[in-house]
Amino acid sequence: RTAEGKKHLVLAYRGTEFKLTTHGVEDVLADLAVAAGEYDQTGFRRRQAVTEAAIRQHQPDYVDVTGHSLGATAAMHCIFMSKPLQSHLRFAALFNQFGLPGGEGPSRAYALDQNSELYAKLNEAVVHYRTKLDISSAFSAPPAFGKVVALEKESYLQLLADLVAHMGGAAV
Repeated sequence: RTAEGKKHLVLAYRGTEFKLTTHGVEDVLADLAVAAGEYDQTGFRRRQAVTEAAIRQHQPDYVDVTGHSLGATAAMHCIFMSKPLQSHLRFAALFNQFGLPGGEGPSRAYALDQNSELYAKLNEAVVHYRTKLDISSAFSAPPAFGKVVALEKESYLQLLADLVAHMGGAAV
């Protein structure tokens, strides 16, 4: 609960697991499929089911979301496809969402009527952080909704300090 007595749920979607496990192999295959311009929603639907179960279980007043690379792509899928998440979403910080340049891949699948209330809400709530240090950003399509913040730093320490400052914290 927050200081105001609100129930707050934070959902973090992990990126690609580079291990010789079932999840690791599935993640790498999903990355390769997205890179090839294919968009198989099977793995993303599983994450959506877990997201919706967490919202039902915890009954939050609002939800914040984050994810990196494949995790950011999964978060975008859930944000777009899940009505419970849409109705509770307050903020989403997505890092280096993976996709293809030119509007192909997952971002294209989430085309919205730009005059709709849903587009306005998601465009305000979702922030895509892109860095030149991450290969996912080099292959990312323009997002279907949300703001893009370019974090152009030469080191991850500088990037972290800028990110903390951008999100309203104090950089040390």
